[in-house]
This record gives sequence, C-alpha cells and structure tokens, in this order.
Amino acid sequence: MTKIKTIFLLSISLLFIALISRCTKDSGKVPVLQTSSCDTITYTKHVKPILEKQCLSCHGTPLAGGAPIFLDTYTSVKASGTKGTLKKETIDDATMPLGGPPLSQANQDLISCWLTNGMKE
Repeated sequence: MTKIKTIFLLSISLLFIALISRCTKDSGKVPVLQTSSCDTITYTKHVKPILEKQCLSCHGTPLAGGAPIFLDTYTSVKASGTKGTLKKETIDDATMPLGGPPLSQANQDLISCWLTNGMKE
C-alpha cells in the first residue's frame, strides 16, 4: 500500500470514529434549555402554603398578636414583598414567625427566589 493510501485510510477511519463517538441515544431530540429553578416558583404553588402554615395565625384575617400587615392574599403578600417587609422580617432579620423558630433555610431560599424573580402569582 502506498503512503498516500495509508494516510487516506487512516484519515477516513479517524473521521468515522469521530462521527460514531458523537452519536448518542438522544440524537434527534431538541436539548432542553436549563432554567433557574427560581423561574418556576409561584405564589399559589410554593409561597402561599408556607405562609398559611407559618404566618396566617397572626397575619390572617383578623390580624392577631400585634401583627401590622396581612399576608392572606396574593395582593397583600406582593405589596409586602415590594416594600421589602417580607424579605426583611422572614429572611434578613429572620424574626418571623414571632415567638417561634425562623423559617427553614429552604423556605427562606424559596421566598427569596420568588421575591427576586417577579413575584409570580
């Protein structure tokens, strides 16, 4: 075999191996664009259950325990989020719920994500 034929066959073989190694069982599928999990957090699905369990005994209707704000509707929670009160009390200072342990780190992170990503309903 001549040197040119050997180089040609070797090149074709390497090209074939490169093409085969790029094939996967997922070929042909459109890759899913990964988004931040914060993008999917909504008030109704994620934040409301936390508030119902941890906050509404004082921040529901009627207000109790000296609570100054309502957290019983999306509108009131969004207003508190916009003013910064919700973040300050539940995350920054972690003083809520009053008289109890602060929200878990997971719940604080979830609320923080919700606040910084548009407070979706």
